[in-house]
Amino acid sequence: MLSIHTNYTSLITQNNLNKTSGAMDNAMQRISTGFRINNASDDAAGLQIATRLQSQVNGLGVAQRNSQDAISMLQTAEGAFDEMTNIGHRMKDLATQAANGTNSDSEHDAMQAEWDQLVNELDSIVSNTQYGSGNNLFAEGGLFDQNITFQIGSTTNETLDINIAAALSGVRDVIAGLGEMDLGVSRDSSIEIMLGGESISSLADIDGNEDAIYGDADLLAAMRDAGYEGDAWNANWLDDQHAEYDPAAAAAFEAAAKVEVQAMLDDVQLERGAPKAMDAVDALLSGGTFEYTDQAGDIQTVTTEGIGSIRSELGANINRLDHTIVNLGNMAENTEMAKGRIMDTDYAVESSNMMKNQMLTQMSMSMLSQANGMSGMVMSLVG
Repeated sequence: MLSIHTNYTSLITQNNLNKTSGAMDNAMQRISTGFRINNASDDAAGLQIATRLQSQVNGLGVAQRNSQDAISMLQTAEGAFDEMTNIGHRMKDLATQAANGTNSDSEHDAMQAEWDQLVNELDSIVSNTQYGSGNNLFAEGGLFDQNITFQIGSTTNETLDINIAAALSGVRDVIAGLGEMDLGVSRDSSIEIMLGGESISSLADIDGNEDAIYGDADLLAAMRDAGYEGDAWNANWLDDQHAEYDPAAAAAFEAAAKVEVQAMLDDVQLERGAPKAMDAVDALLSGGTFEYTDQAGDIQTVTTEGIGSIRSELGANINRLDHTIVNLGNMAENTEMAKGRIMDTDYAVESSNMMKNQMLTQMSMSMLSQANGMSGMVMSLVG
């Protein structure tokens, strides 16, 4: 029907042109942004799903960083305990060396000086090891002196708890005990033994002391066990009033007696010093129980799991976190791909849509031009 007031053909063509033009605009927007969903109206349900997936991806990325930070912190702690282990090995060497009765007072002094400095370094490591500024790891109230929680996932349930507070407290107690250990126990004037009813605290006490040398059954038995079989074995021969007194034999006997007396003194000394230090170092490294006397004179008993136990737990958690990071990476990768399938533009599809809608737009514009000219055909009917 030809009409002046209403050009139905033009209206239909305009409507189609608007549709194809809008479709072409959407295709061009998707191609230019790279996203299939640019507005909630593009795909309301898809946008909601994609938003949740993006939130999960972000959380997984932060959890990876958290896990890496946790590894760094645990490695810092384990490295400190590694050096404490090296110090402990050296202290065990010193304690074992000090337990040998061949050492003089000056040699004990040298070993004690090194021992004291090593104890100071152990205390320094415990007091000063930090992760980040001001975050002390091992001191009382430090990060590891309590339960510590690492957030290693994107949900509240994905955490890692580490609690070495009790073991760490035991290590601090051991170090305090090591500081009270005296390897140079021969300086202790209270150390003494009884020989023939005489109190002996040094070899000077037996010079000319016939009761101590010749009248003590334990000393004579020790000399016999040591293999002393001189001509002067019979103590009666050593009486300077006896007709058969032999000064040379007496001197040899007394020299041999002094060797055994020194060994007896060393035994008493070492019971109070180096062996206890050896036990204490063993407790520091591998765990155990030992006693020491503090500065107030009170006997303290220490039980500890030892550095080895702490290092084992730290190492196990470091290995776990390595696997955690790999798993978080896998989840983040797959979640990102899932989000991409919803959000990302399919360039093959959108390029085809754009070309199709460009052609339809051009054809619609051409047809609209012709439709607008149809009103002029009415004049030919009335002319």
